[in-house]
Amino acid sequence: MKYNAENIFPYLISILFLFPLFKENILSIMVILLAVNTIIFLKQKNSFKLPQKEYLLLTIPFWIIFVVSLIRFDSFNELKPVISSLFFLIFPLIFNYIPLKNFTSEKIHKYLSILKNVCLLIILYYIFLFFYTYTIYDFFIVSNNISKFRDFVYNEITIFKIHPNYFTTILILCTAFSLNLIKNEKKWIELIYVFFFVLITFLLITKINLAFIICLILYFILFHIKGFLIQKVLFLAFFLGVISFLVKNTPGLDERIYEFTTSLTKPPKDHSYNSTNIRVALYNCDYDLLVENFWFGTGFENIKDEIEKCLSSKYASSFYTNHQYLSHNYYLYIFISGGIFSFLFFLFYLYSSFKIIFKLNLFTLNAFFVNILCICMVEDYLYRAYGLFFFNLILLIYCKNKQLLNRDYKEGES
Repeated sequence: MKYNAENIFPYLISILFLFPLFKENILSIMVILLAVNTIIFLKQKNSFKLPQKEYLLLTIPFWIIFVVSLIRFDSFNELKPVISSLFFLIFPLIFNYIPLKNFTSEKIHKYLSILKNVCLLIILYYIFLFFYTYTIYDFFIVSNNISKFRDFVYNEITIFKIHPNYFTTILILCTAFSLNLIKNEKKWIELIYVFFFVLITFLLITKINLAFIICLILYFILFHIKGFLIQKVLFLAFFLGVISFLVKNTPGLDERIYEFTTSLTKPPKDHSYNSTNIRVALYNCDYDLLVENFWFGTGFENIKDEIEKCLSSKYASSFYTNHQYLSHNYYLYIFISGGIFSFLFFLFYLYSSFKIIFKLNLFTLNAFFVNILCICMVEDYLYRAYGLFFFNLILLIYCKNKQLLNRDYKEGES
């Protein structure tokens, strides 16, 4: 039987949405399989054309890192950040050539349903494994402002291990998707998904995503639920009741809030440091490095060393000795590493992405994009494989969907 690459695309794209189940090295294999199938498809159809402008614009971050690293090249170490940013190049080029029929609204619904169910599976696995390993008493233990459950997920999980900030970002997209199904299709069973997504976000206490998911649901209740005022009031009262219960009873939440409010003005000293004042220290060094390297940057390979030098000169603490930190702000990572011109090109990339999202104006997609913009303020989110993979995957499926809708609209006019 002849291999038909076109018929394989739906399966390969669906497999991409299983990515939270796998380690980072598997993500590259998944993309390589899709790339190979795309090359075979183009050869079978004999229809190779240059990539469209819209997809080329979405490769800008890769070229920023590549050009800066090439200019500064003095050893192959300079190319490590280029390799880490390859998803910015590969995703748009692959998706440019995949047939549009794979990106109908119905197909995207299917892809996101796969992702949503994978996330629920991971949540149930976390909860089951914790209570299989520990007792209910252990669940309420808090040490160094970190709950036993969060520490278990962060440090002890070996299968389905993904950083809480990255996992809860995926959950926010899935939450918006489930809320949309409740609104448009009256699928009340989706409330189960929303409950577990909110619950695990509380239990993992990822501060910015915790605030974001609460605001997302409040916004949905106030502005997206259609019906009588009494319905909105009942939904709002129920949600606020659940949130109040979780705020009061989530182990470690009070301690994390207290840590945040009291550590902002206390710099790290000796062994007295936590996630809050470490971030403050990093942002202070980020500012110093930005001022010193405003025009041309430090180079993407050098930024870790420069941050470490700054930390060692400003803080009498050991928090940075066993771990090299990045900027913990992706915008500053681009600015400090590449200078002002790199940063302006990156802003143009975000503008190009925003145009795609603005034209579609979908609740799920809008929530996803705003959340990524927010998380990039406190994490080097698009530096790491999970963030890069997730962001490009979602952006590109909707880019293809917009292209499909535009084609159908033009054909309808003619």
